[in-house]
Amino acid sequence: MVVCGKCGAEGDGKFCGTCGSPMPTRRTLARGSGSPFASRVHGGIPAGSLINVGERDKFFGLRFGSCDVILEPGSHNVGEELEGGWFIHDDGLDLALDEDLGVMEDTKANKAKIVVRGTVRVRIDEPSDFVVWQSEDLDVVALSARVRAKVRELFESKVRDTLAGDRYLTSLQSSKMVDALKKDVLAAWTGDSERDTFAAIELPKIEVRVNTITDPPPPSVEEPPPQPTGFAPGATVQVVWTDGQKYPATVRATGCLVTFPDGQEHWIPTDRLEPQA
Repeated sequence: MVVCGKCGAEGDGKFCGTCGSPMPTRRTLARGSGSPFASRVHGGIPAGSLINVGERDKFFGLRFGSCDVILEPGSHNVGEELEGGWFIHDDGLDLALDEDLGVMEDTKANKAKIVVRGTVRVRIDEPSDFVVWQSEDLDVVALSARVRAKVRELFESKVRDTLAGDRYLTSLQSSKMVDALKKDVLAAWTGDSERDTFAAIELPKIEVRVNTITDPPPPSVEEPPPQPTGFAPGATVQVVWTDGQKYPATVRATGCLVTFPDGQEHWIPTDRLEPQA
C-alpha cells in the first residue's frame, strides 16, 4: 500500500481511489554502491516501498531528521514515507596487515625480528546520525592508514609486555599466544580514545613471525708479523756508520758480528743494520 500525497488515503493502484490523484510510485530498494561502510538512498522513499536488506546489512531510515527506522536483514514494506536512508554494511573493509615490529629481546637475551601478518576487518560499530552522515564522505584511504598504524602500535605494545613477562620469543608463534595477543589488541582498541570512535575491528587471521637473530662472532684481531730480532749469518746488510754513511757488510754471527769487504770485522748493534736492497 502507498499513501496519496494529496488526501492521505491508502491504496495500491496508480490513482487514488478517493480523490483520483496519481499515487506515488512504489520503490524497491537494495544496497547500492558507495563506501565499504554505507550506501545512501537519495530522495524520498514513498510509503509501501519494498526495502531488501542484505544478510550482513542494516537499513537506517531518515524520518523527521532522525534515523529512527532501523531494519534488520530481510525484505520490508515501509509503512510511511521516509526522507531517505542508508544501508550500513556490517561486513566493512578487509585490510591486509604486514607490519615489521622491529628487533625485540626477551629476558634471556634472545633477539629476533618480529613481523605481524594477516587481515584486519574494519566495520561501523554503532551507527548513528553522525556516523551515517560521515560515512558518505569518509576518506577510506586515510582511515585504512590510521587503522594499520594503530593496530601496529597496539601489537608492538602487547608483544613487548609479553616478553617482559619472562616469555621466550619462540612462544609468540604458538596459536594460544597469538589468540591471547589478538584478544589484548581488540580490548586495547575498544578502550583507545584516539581511535575513530565509529570504527570497530576484527582480527580474523593473524600470524606472528619470529626471525631469530644470531649475534656474529667478534672480529678476529690479526697478530702483527713478528719483527726480526737480528739477521741470520750470511745475510748481506747495510751498516749505518757513525759518519752517517751506509757500507755493505756480511753477517758472520747473530748479535751482530759483520765482516766488511776489506776483511775488517765489527760488532754492530742491530738497530744500525738494514737489509741489503
